[in-house]
Amino acid sequence: MVSKEADPKKTKQPNPMKAIIIIITPEQAKRWLEKNNGGGRGNRPVSQRQVNFLTDSILRGQWVLNGETIKIGKDGSVIDGQHRLMAIVRANRSVESLVVFDCEPECYSTIDQGRARTAREAFRNLDIKNAKSIAAGTCILKMLLTNNKSRTSLSTDERLAIYQNHASVLDAFAGYRRFYPWGVNPALELGIMVFLSHAGYSETAINDWFKSFADDRHDANQRLLNRALRNEKANLGTKSFDDWWVAGIIIKAFRLSASGLETKQLRFGVEENYLN
Repeated sequence: MVSKEADPKKTKQPNPMKAIIIIITPEQAKRWLEKNNGGGRGNRPVSQRQVNFLTDSILRGQWVLNGETIKIGKDGSVIDGQHRLMAIVRANRSVESLVVFDCEPECYSTIDQGRARTAREAFRNLDIKNAKSIAAGTCILKMLLTNNKSRTSLSTDERLAIYQNHASVLDAFAGYRRFYPWGVNPALELGIMVFLSHAGYSETAINDWFKSFADDRHDANQRLLNRALRNEKANLGTKSFDDWWVAGIIIKAFRLSASGLETKQLRFGVEENYLN
């Protein structure tokens, strides 16, 4: 085989970009952002919700070096990473990050062209345990808080904002599967528990009641709930429960027990509010 010399005109020139892991101080983040002049070249509009969430993540110690980069252009402007830098400034904490320097200005248009991250992947990237259950549980919680009768479809940013507002309770209750033997999805159970906490019931009272149900230590209302869930599951066959019905009947049984009341019939209709 005869080798040929490469044509200098067709030879790709070395890429001047360099990637370095550095500690980004709030002062450095501020200097880079000032180069952007309120937005920078092609940056997306600032989402205060995202900045708030990232700030909270930093303050909670959940910022991790995960391979994602902050990209700085040849002129010093921020090409990718403005929300992360704003969060560093707002949190007033230094963090470690991978930074790519000397990016060409036109590279902005090629960023994030792959498949968008799912909410579950976004939660995992933030090192949140039980990411799948929590990501789905935020939609249940939104459904209950707005008294809807169908699971609310939310963007990843919206789910992260709900997590930020209810993080401690979501983290505390995530991972339980006490109603799973009755065919109740763990994310639905999680949303119900967090909703009850939001309604003013203590985490201890909620946890104890759900545990006693799973342990077959039923009071009168739990016995009716047990019967209602089993009957409905038998009627549905291979179909899944309606989220709104399961949530409504569990919430009603819990509230009756918490008030020291008993009922002879446990029902929940589509016209009822979750906290009637």
